[in-house]
Amino acid sequence: MICVRYGMSNAIFHLVKTGCQWRMFLSHYAPWELVYYYYHK
Repeated sequence: MICVRYGMSNAIFHLVKTGCQWRMFLSHYAPWELVYYYYHK
């Protein structure tokens, strides 16, 4: 559970830092839909 939260926080930090669009999200992170869910939670 902690690893999942750490991965989601890294993905959200990357998104905020780079300003990339949700659908152009890097593939080595979780799918963009899952990160979007955690971001808006």
